Amino acid sequence: PSVIHKPLIGAAWEENDKTLSTYTARVRIEDLPGDALLRAAPGIFQAQVKKQFEVRAQFFGASCFALKIDSTRIEYGEMDWRLHQNGDMTDGSVTLPDAVYQACLKQLASLGLVAGAFDFIVTPDDEWIYLEVNEAGQFIFVEQWCPELTLFDAFCSFVESGDPNFVYTAPAEPQTLDALQQAADPERICAEDEARRSPPADAAPDVTPDAEKTTACAA
Repeated sequence: PSVIHKPLIGAAWEENDKTLSTYTARVRIEDLPGDALLRAAPGIFQAQVKKQFEVRAQFFGASCFALKIDSTRIEYGEMDWRLHQNGDMTDGSVTLPDAVYQACLKQLASLGLVAGAFDFIVTPDDEWIYLEVNEAGQFIFVEQWCPELTLFDAFCSFVESGDPNFVYTAPAEPQTLDALQQAADPERICAEDEARRSPPADAAPDVTPDAEKTTACAA
């Protein structure tokens, strides 16, 4: 089978007026440098696996939020879906088979972790292939691509609970990433604050000395 390589640490550089980055790539034995150089730049080598789709499964304690990623929709998706980080390649959430879910919990426990982002490939034969778990993996994009997976609310509840076996129960109105982003819009907040503080058109003129005035949105 073909062999692919994923660097443990990404790199980016400028070349011919272009910005290039390292992603997963197919490698041949003749492409590899000597062992001394390979040891200086460790990476993951593995057989290339045919994909039906991929899964990013974020665990907080015992709670799992899994996103289906159809990397076959994009160019170079057979190598690395991260080249096209948008929601056009997902059909939404997916449920892990119980055996896979239990194996994830077992690995978290064995590594002394209480949270982790798991990556899987699901083959055309519906076999789940484990790739890796990242204790600090990205997860915000999961909610951005699939708003039904309220990871922001779950993460806040998880941190507040302090429970390594945390089980998320969604409230009637969970905190969402979209609502947070809207609330954190500084231009809108300042505009609304200025409008709220502005006197009505028929109000008496303000005779307060300028030195005593304050601006709510001053830096």
